[in-house]
Amino acid sequence: MFKNPYNILNYKGVPGARIQSLPQNYHFELTMETWWSAVQRARVYSDFTGLDALYSYLLKSSTIVRAAVEKRLRPLKSRTFAVIVNGKEDVRLTEKLKDSAFIRELIYQRGLANFTFARVVGITKDHQVYTYPLRNVDIVNRAVRRMTYEIQNPIYVKSHVNLFWMQATFDAEDTLGLLEPVARDYINLCNAQNNWQTASQFLAYQQQVMYYENGDEKMEEAAQVAASQVGLGQVIVTGKSTDEATGKVIKDLELENVYGSAAADTFRIFKENIEQLRGSIMQLILGSSLLGMSDKNTNSERLVRAHLKLFRDITESDARDVQDWFNLPETKTKLAYLLDEPDIATCTFRVKPSNYIDVGDIEVYINMLKSLGLTPKRGFIEKTGLSVDDVDFNDENAQNISKGRTRVSKVREDGATKRSIANVALDYTKRLFNWNRSDRR
Repeated sequence: MFKNPYNILNYKGVPGARIQSLPQNYHFELTMETWWSAVQRARVYSDFTGLDALYSYLLKSSTIVRAAVEKRLRPLKSRTFAVIVNGKEDVRLTEKLKDSAFIRELIYQRGLANFTFARVVGITKDHQVYTYPLRNVDIVNRAVRRMTYEIQNPIYVKSHVNLFWMQATFDAEDTLGLLEPVARDYINLCNAQNNWQTASQFLAYQQQVMYYENGDEKMEEAAQVAASQVGLGQVIVTGKSTDEATGKVIKDLELENVYGSAAADTFRIFKENIEQLRGSIMQLILGSSLLGMSDKNTNSERLVRAHLKLFRDITESDARDVQDWFNLPETKTKLAYLLDEPDIATCTFRVKPSNYIDVGDIEVYINMLKSLGLTPKRGFIEKTGLSVDDVDFNDENAQNISKGRTRVSKVREDGATKRSIANVALDYTKRLFNWNRSDRR
């Protein structure tokens, strides 16, 4: 169970919204009881002290979880959010926000809020970023407590132009961020690893059995004493006699090794359990277990692309969450003040498409365009990772992409072309569906 630590208070925060917080207390048992105590205190009493300690310990102690979180949020920091003013993109403002370090940090922290449930970020005058501890965050009032355990006179985020409130957008009312179920599986994973280590150390030594003559109480007592002395550095004293007729040696006590399959079965059971828990953590964070477990190799290109598609869907959802947060009136007003750009207060943020096209998709798209007599533009070439300087453009809108000796030219945008495009797309979808049917042989 979590206990409130007794330590010296530290002053934290940005000018105008400074708080006093206790140093994090990591001296607790990582058990299911600890997890449930932290969750209940957060849900029932809005006390996030235990949850803050649990989440902080999880991100700092587990390289598996930390790597998965970074892998999911790293694409988010590279996304560009266009600034739309009066229906048109203001390229200057878009580039200014793209090149701003604290804007990228705000994007990252908003993505991290999906894991920790809520975050409060402060910006100093020189655009330095500070993140307030979760234990000081007042969820009910959307504020920051002046002291870790204080419930009166909170610092309301809406009243400070340099404070930003971020909260997960999950619909489930009992969800305290993605790290809540991750922490539960991580605790079970640690327990399984500890039990595996204990069992492997026990089963690493040979099992032995001591024999004595049935019905001989004296010999049984001697066997009990001898059995207690089996081990490194111990000496077992026993007698033996020789049969005069046969010359065979007869031992008073006999020690034999016992072999079994317990070690192999134990290894298999614990290994499968640990891999299942790791897989569930990766599925929750990255959308699939394949992307988070490099030791799981596959020769199926279609399977890998399916897992990558799931991961890109998740990253697109994260980008949409950041877009919705940027478009909050409170957020736009504060950004307009901090960046000294009044147009941001009335603008609309729109996330730009990810500047990436999968290699397999490139081949499909090129073949489809060739069959329709269409040609890609410069933007398509850039998204493939190539430079436009490496491609020969004979026309701004119609590139010379040929198949054999056939030159591809521009196609009229009429109804016949639109119907042709729809038919090709439908045919391609049908072929994919037939290929992925479970009854295909």
